[in-house]
Amino acid sequence: MSFPIRAILSLLAPLPALVVGVFVMQRNGVSSSLWGQQLAVAFILTVACVMICVRQRPTGDRRSQVWTVIAAAAALLMLAFTLLNPGVNSVRRWVSLGPVQLHAGFVALPVLIILAGAIARSANPRASWIVGVSIMIAAAVLVFQPDASQAIAFATAVLVVLVQRRSPSRIDWIAAAVCVGASGLALSRPYSLEAVPYVEGIVRLAASSGAAWLAAAIAALMLLPLPFVVHSVKYRDHHEALGLAAYFVIVCIASFAAPFPVPILGYGLSPFLGYFVALGWVVQTDALRRGKTRAGGVPHEV
Repeated sequence: MSFPIRAILSLLAPLPALVVGVFVMQRNGVSSSLWGQQLAVAFILTVACVMICVRQRPTGDRRSQVWTVIAAAAALLMLAFTLLNPGVNSVRRWVSLGPVQLHAGFVALPVLIILAGAIARSANPRASWIVGVSIMIAAAVLVFQPDASQAIAFATAVLVVLVQRRSPSRIDWIAAAVCVGASGLALSRPYSLEAVPYVEGIVRLAASSGAAWLAAAIAALMLLPLPFVVHSVKYRDHHEALGLAAYFVIVCIASFAAPFPVPILGYGLSPFLGYFVALGWVVQTDALRRGKTRAGGVPHEV
């Protein structure tokens, strides 16, 4: 089975940020156990995306709806559990899985953005309400964490998905209004965390290594949203693709304005998981569309 060139290019998009980030960490004396984790996680997740693309197994409409509900519930539970975490300086954005601390927003929000776009193509009003309520709950949790970067990125992504719809429903507009209000509230709350140089401060660390490293870091970050932009151009009915692009653009820009984690470039497992969940969705839906087209059938929606 041939592996499409578009999928290969999509999977290569995070590579420059990974490589630049690892070299910057190594040049600045960051432990090899940390940047080694970056390399290992990137390899494992890339292999997982390749397997998803090659498998190309569609699911029935009913089963797809069941998995939609399960995915939405799992994403919301992950976000909700952050409020049970004692946090740091009243900031609660993490979920503990044994020795691993996951930044819940980076993992859960791309899932909710994908589901929002999928439901936008569905004629099921019950599903629209489920996703609309899920979006509002997620936005509220981001205020209580608080996390202005994720709240603004999520609100922007939701608006991008809705703007592309021909006839948004009442619950869509309510969810969008809640997201916008929540992002404003999160932004108004004081930020009390110190930046970790190789996490939130990785861009400054790159700048301290020289102008060429800073330019490379910025260029690498600009490539991260590219697979989702390309996918949205190829499949114009996949509104979530452009929403994901907007989400990753905002979280990257936010790291220049305040000490927020930098996806892929900086150290952290959670941004990798969230980004590769979105990337896996891109390569899978592209593979399923191509498979259906070759078979002469109607492309399957996921």
